[in-house]
Amino acid sequence: MPSVKITRSFIDTIKPADKIVDYSDTEVKGLILRVKPSGNMVWRLNYRNSQKIQKRYTIGALEKFTVTQVKKEAQRLNGLIAQDKDIQETKQEKTETNILTLRKFIDEFYLQWYETHNKNIKSLLYYMGKPFEKILDKTMLELNDKKFITRFLTNYQNTNNSSNATYNRMLSTLKGIFSRAYEFGYIKSNAVRDVKLLKITTSKIRYLSETETRSFFEALPQLKNLHAQQIIEIAYYTGMRKNEILSLSFDDIDTQTNQITLKSSNTKSNKVRYIPIHKNINKILDSIDHKDGYLFVSKKTGTKYDNIDRSWKQLMKLSGIENFRFHDLRHNFCSMLVMNGVPIYTVAQLAGHADVKTTQIYAHLSPDVKKSAIDIL
Repeated sequence: MPSVKITRSFIDTIKPADKIVDYSDTEVKGLILRVKPSGNMVWRLNYRNSQKIQKRYTIGALEKFTVTQVKKEAQRLNGLIAQDKDIQETKQEKTETNILTLRKFIDEFYLQWYETHNKNIKSLLYYMGKPFEKILDKTMLELNDKKFITRFLTNYQNTNNSSNATYNRMLSTLKGIFSRAYEFGYIKSNAVRDVKLLKITTSKIRYLSETETRSFFEALPQLKNLHAQQIIEIAYYTGMRKNEILSLSFDDIDTQTNQITLKSSNTKSNKVRYIPIHKNINKILDSIDHKDGYLFVSKKTGTKYDNIDRSWKQLMKLSGIENFRFHDLRHNFCSMLVMNGVPIYTVAQLAGHADVKTTQIYAHLSPDVKKSAIDIL
């Protein structure tokens, strides 16, 4: 068996013989390039297992790897062998991963996990449409690549002229999918977690003026949909996200401590959050007939209420308020607290911000803070 430092230039000089020829690499222990009379070339690894029995392992066809890649793979396999790992068994696991597509993983596992943890499944189903259509039938192994995911998201952004926020939402969705795939052993590593989110220029914070607030509460009782009225009012007084409110059950309401407990499975930060109950929310809770299960249940389906978009548009029209989204109620909540002197750290806890830096965007709304700090001296 000829021994040689296998390089791309050496491979280019190889001419097939009338019999199989194995070239042994001088750099990586056991790495073999097998050249068949047909001209086909295959990378293999010769090794001895823990019982000192000679074994052969087929890494793959020549064209599937660069020389650098195959040498790194051979070194990885040698590392497993040194730990008495059965690389033939590892290969079987890898083969199963090779045929596991993103679509199959989502359909057979992730959707059920997502629903079980009370996530908003509509957003996931949306991404399984147009945004992810080009990668749904690719394998998890193919997609588990930092460069591939970055290139895919960048191409989507350029083709659709979409914002950095859209890029980040798509990436966050993929990060969630691959985190669960890694957590439950469907993949052996997670390269997607290393893909960086894009920077987003913070736009002007939208909150209600005094005049708008009066118009808001004058129009709210005019909504025909009582559930929508109550959901919107809870959002105003708690700063909770829409899905957090829709996922509320009576088990989350503690009348003894007069607070709402948001389970970690229902929050964006995946952390438990406690919110004091405003007196106006107590009135809403008292008015609800049933006292178990979800607070808001659809009369038509008997399941969790899931849509107030039409009612929100109606409210904005009735109140004459412009450029104000449902999510801006959350900004309004934080802004009002800061403008009334509540410390940033407390606001961060009430809003459920994973990082207080997120809450710092409201700091400028407290103009007397710096002056008060100086006056202490």
